Amino acid sequence: MDLVVLGLVAGAITSAGFLPQLLRGLRTRHMADVSPYMLGLMSLGLGLWLVYGVLRQDVSIIFANALGLLLSGATLALWFRFGRARRPARAAS
Repeated sequence: MDLVVLGLVAGAITSAGFLPQLLRGLRTRHMADVSPYMLGLMSLGLGLWLVYGVLRQDVSIIFANALGLLLSGATLALWFRFGRARRPARAAS
């Protein structure tokens, strides 16, 4: 198997790891249980990997990290839209 093809398949599978959370967030409109810090750090790391791939002109690294950045960024955007836990109303004492 060609190494580029292997890299593209591996990158697609790894990046697809964000899809279940993204789809669930879209369906339920609930993201309070998702850590925005994890999503932010992942997005930052994927962005840096993307720059690295561009500098190396490696299509596998570019594809995998562009897809991952898109999906993690979309998931993070959903967190900002739906993720803040609703605070329960305070009972009068």
